[in-house]
Amino acid sequence: MSNLSNIEQFIEYLAEAVIIVNSASDIVFSNGACTELLGYKTDELRNKKIDVLLEAEYRQGHPDLIKTYVEARSEPKRMMSRDVLHCIKSDGTVFPVRISISTMDIDGEFYGIALIQDQTTYMKQISLIESQAITDPLTLLYNRRYLEKILQPGNRWLESHPSIGVLYLDLIDFKKINDSYGHDCGDVVLKTVAIRMKETFRNNDLIFRVGGDEFLILIDLVLGSNGRETISMLAKKLHENLRRKIPLTNGAIHTDASVGAGIYPDDFGDIEIMTKLADRAMYRSKQNKEDIFFVSDLPTQIDKK
Repeated sequence: MSNLSNIEQFIEYLAEAVIIVNSASDIVFSNGACTELLGYKTDELRNKKIDVLLEAEYRQGHPDLIKTYVEARSEPKRMMSRDVLHCIKSDGTVFPVRISISTMDIDGEFYGIALIQDQTTYMKQISLIESQAITDPLTLLYNRRYLEKILQPGNRWLESHPSIGVLYLDLIDFKKINDSYGHDCGDVVLKTVAIRMKETFRNNDLIFRVGGDEFLILIDLVLGSNGRETISMLAKKLHENLRRKIPLTNGAIHTDASVGAGIYPDDFGDIEIMTKLADRAMYRSKQNKEDIFFVSDLPTQIDKK
């Protein structure tokens, strides 16, 4: 058995945020680190329900969980195997936390003790690492690794878009640009092309750099609309943007792209094969010197499997 005042004195010196609650979910103590983390003044949390710190979606049934946990004198539990929770600061700011909980006999009564760890910095680092893993470092477009993830059966983005335009692009004479102006200028061209693609397409469309100067774009088409017409319109706008001069330190150049396009699942019911067919259509665009060539116009003798 421990004395509450002695426990409070000890916890007050801890750098971690700590809250003590009774079985009725009343906060009986919070240390200085806790009030600082949550934006409350000293003792401002005392006698408030701990649910005041939780988003509404987490509150239902929470008092019963605390009552059961405390009265059963449960073993310590470190909540690391579940997703982070979200706490609410005094100003309404919501932030991610992980919580470790335990029970303790204080003055003959059992209480719940929660240690709260702010996960804001950690979650930002995780988000940055995840972003870097799926992003091409030069153009900041999505990379081939992320494309492979999108193309996997059951992918959430794929399943939520019943009609998808697939565009495969290859920059025209990009090798000549590198040979004539150098790779630094080539990088400027790739960055500029990426920016102009983002200007052309919408936020819910996905743009990937899949090779040196090759790009793939997945367009969210409205189900039941004329997909070919939409793609043709966007391709025209893209060509107009790409053909604008790209300023370099020693002059300016023009660029453009050969475009192969198709509609999933109208042209083919396998999205991975659909991208390969769009690649074939792109080569037809290059050979014919056409702005765009559609998968549906490929010769019937071409094996689409």
